[in-house]
Amino acid sequence: MEEQNNTGKIVGALLLGAVIGGAIGILFAPAKGSVTRKKIMGISDNLSEVMKEKLNMETKKDLNFKILQITMRIKKQFPELSKYIEEMQETMPDEKHPKITVENLKTYHDSLNEMVNKYM
Repeated sequence: MEEQNNTGKIVGALLLGAVIGGAIGILFAPAKGSVTRKKIMGISDNLSEVMKEKLNMETKKDLNFKILQITMRIKKQFPELSKYIEEMQETMPDEKHPKITVENLKTYHDSLNEMVNKYM
């Protein structure tokens, strides 16, 4: 898990460096002030989107890790509950929800926790 955090930090630093480098390049390029400001705003918007995406990916990784942990705990400590894990559909893509979202993973994780807590 620590290796994933280091990789995330490196990727984040590289993205930030690329954006800062792009902004500096735009500032020194000969163009009207209004054009330069629009370009900088575009870079700012792109950076915001990239950072949101990165945060979303890290959150998905964390949730997947937590789901794996609780699933392994259920299989080891409460094998009789394993059949209920396979019946839960929160993380299964379908036509209505074709992508697995952070919200789906959170719901699934919470349902697993709730199942274990009720059982204990």
